[in-house]
Amino acid sequence: MDNEKDPEKDIEEEIPLKTALGIEDQLDLYKNKLILRKKGLANKAKSSNKLFKINEVSSISIKPAGTLFDGKFEITSSTGIKYTVKFKSYTQPEFEDIKFLLNK
Repeated sequence: MDNEKDPEKDIEEEIPLKTALGIEDQLDLYKNKLILRKKGLANKAKSSNKLFKINEVSSISIKPAGTLFDGKFEITSSTGIKYTVKFKSYTQPEFEDIKFLLNK
């Protein structure tokens, strides 16, 4: 019985391929899923996390950040629901990498 793996533990131990830090959110890209998490203590409440399977993401759009305004990374799910992550200009390349890796 000790040799059996706990699937919940595997998810927590899995290392993301790419992580992008937004102003209030963190985006983690895994091999077959994308997880949108709140930063800080709110991350401990797993109910606030949004999980997307890669095939559930229908489109991704990026509004570039400028000197005086934040950028936006918008994920549209296959059900039509949109999620937005705001980011600063110095983290924009991380979000662009995730969009590139997803081919969206």
